[in-house]
Amino acid sequence: MKSDKRSLHRQTLIIIMLLVLPFNILTAFLGGIMLTNAMESAELTVQSSLNSQMDNLDMRIQNTIYFLYDYPANHVSYINFLKQPRDWHYTFYRSLTVNELRDDLSLSTAAQYMFLYVESRDDLIIMNEEPYIRNESKLLLSEDDVLSRINDKTISDSRWHLVSIQDLPFLIMITQKEGVYLGACICMAEAVSEAAASLEYDNVSIYASVSPNADTSSGIHCFAKSSKTNVYLCCDIPQNEIIGGMAFIHRGIIYLVILSFLIFPILSFFFNRYVNAPLANIRNAFAELEKGNDDYRITAVTNLSEFSDTYDSFNRMAEKLKELLLETIQKEQQRQQLVVDNLQLQLNYLQLQIRPHFLHNNMNLLYTLIQNNQTDAAQSLVLYLSDYFRYMFRKGHDRALFDHEMKLIREYLDISRLHYPDAFTFSCQIDPLLSHVRIPPLLLHGFVENIIQHALVPDHTVHIIIYGEYEDGIVTIQIADDGIGMNEEDTALINSGDFSSSPEGSHVGIKNAVLRLKHFYGEKSSITVESEPDSGTIFTITIPYNLTEVSDDEFINGE
Repeated sequence: MKSDKRSLHRQTLIIIMLLVLPFNILTAFLGGIMLTNAMESAELTVQSSLNSQMDNLDMRIQNTIYFLYDYPANHVSYINFLKQPRDWHYTFYRSLTVNELRDDLSLSTAAQYMFLYVESRDDLIIMNEEPYIRNESKLLLSEDDVLSRINDKTISDSRWHLVSIQDLPFLIMITQKEGVYLGACICMAEAVSEAAASLEYDNVSIYASVSPNADTSSGIHCFAKSSKTNVYLCCDIPQNEIIGGMAFIHRGIIYLVILSFLIFPILSFFFNRYVNAPLANIRNAFAELEKGNDDYRITAVTNLSEFSDTYDSFNRMAEKLKELLLETIQKEQQRQQLVVDNLQLQLNYLQLQIRPHFLHNNMNLLYTLIQNNQTDAAQSLVLYLSDYFRYMFRKGHDRALFDHEMKLIREYLDISRLHYPDAFTFSCQIDPLLSHVRIPPLLLHGFVENIIQHALVPDHTVHIIIYGEYEDGIVTIQIADDGIGMNEEDTALINSGDFSSSPEGSHVGIKNAVLRLKHFYGEKSSITVESEPDSGTIFTITIPYNLTEVSDDEFINGE
């Protein structure tokens, strides 16, 4: 029997050798083919990535060309901006032109940067769609960067040119007509970065060039040419970067196969019996816990004390986790209730801050109207205050429909027009979808009231404009006026969102508006301001809002 066992063992080893040796020979033979295929596959991958980036770049170039030649002929604000003398009309149309350019730029897949230069007025406007990020800081084109290219007559010829700006490659195109330069910049570094990110290589060189720079002596060289201009996106990868690790892996596979031929039968038997089976029990137990089966316990028996202790430890841990989970759920419920209660208290306090301030202003106005024997105006103001407080203390919703807010604003302006005749005009452009949007009550009312109280200019008619739109789940509301404007310090403070440094009692209204937006809509909501002294102010309110959650009844009834 002993001799038979040895003979069987010897035959088993021979059979394994006959199975393994041909595999090793085949592996060595296929190694060369594998390395060749790896080079070809890498070249196809790189070429595909470059072509994809170049297609995106060509689309940007095409859209930009259309924009540069279409915009001057079809935008009234731009035409009026060039016709106006340098006064507040010029500033007003300049602001409208900037906003239209920025909106068009953000809505189209065109250049990241646009600029407009009026030579006779030495007025340069630079707009960016999405600044290229480098070293965690935003790269913005400076005026010197743009003016130096405008003054370079070899570039300002209505063609695309590859230039270096702040050590980054840019495609730039400048058109010129009667002293007005309209141009665009496309940052090639974005395409280079995205192409490099799509490749699984560390030592790779991707760059933009005006020639293919073909050099295949030490690896692969691929390039993609733009169909719109004479620019190439090139990539160089050394051969060692592609196949260096594969050769090592190939040798390692051969060694592992030989080693497995020597020890595989014994290790496989003992490993499966004494290690793999107990580990499988533990793995299955953890999988059951991940599925939410808190009552699962290991009931298998093993002769090894280590795994037996592990089974017992797992069962104790599962029991403890079940207790901790129940305790955590209870504590989380208590914490969430405390957060809700605290937020409600903060919101109530903010509303109390708003009401006395508004009431004080209107009581002063009512007193003035009565003192001047303006009985009809005083009666209208009393009726307006009645509607106002009915609106404030309504029940059923903590937010009001946008149309209700606009109705109250129009009533307020009618009252204010009695006290300040010919001091202001009001117009609005509202997306019909905003009729179904709910906002915190008196959010917009406070901004309009602030214009009447602080922005009116003697012997000048101030234009008040409210613009609202809904697009891609975002509500954008702008309240604009061409009144006295704000100083740079107040503008910077509001845009920072940090009012900790402002004196106590100042900026209460805007601070409360910011806090209320954050409470109802989260950190993605914002309030920003653009203002210049004696030129006017534009407040922009951005609110994330999902109209798909509005019920059919609300759409039908306007509630």
